Amino acid sequence: MIGSPGYPVDEARMREQAGATYDRDHDASGTGRQLAAIFASGSRTAALRRLDVPTVVIHGRNDPLVPFRAGVATARAIPGAELVAFPGMGHDLPRQLWPQFTEAITKNAERAAIPAA
Repeated sequence: MIGSPGYPVDEARMREQAGATYDRDHDASGTGRQLAAIFASGSRTAALRRLDVPTVVIHGRNDPLVPFRAGVATARAIPGAELVAFPGMGHDLPRQLWPQFTEAITKNAERAAIPAA
């Protein structure tokens, strides 16, 4: 329901992951606690503006759980952040995009490794 509409689903892999997740520790009340924590935490925008680290925000343009505008706002709030957006990506990490994720994360790590002048 929150996956990537622009990428085919590997149903066998999804079933395997779902089973492993359930077996690891299924707690029906966990989702409610997670939502309560999200609502209780409030805005983090002011804290994001104080960050001084290379940052890449990776976001799906078709994320039904966290709207794309939230990814844009996060990238705008962090000084110097780079936003990498993927059309057709939802709230998962489609295998087809793994090379692009790796590239974006590597590029960001390289920015972190350059000493400040």
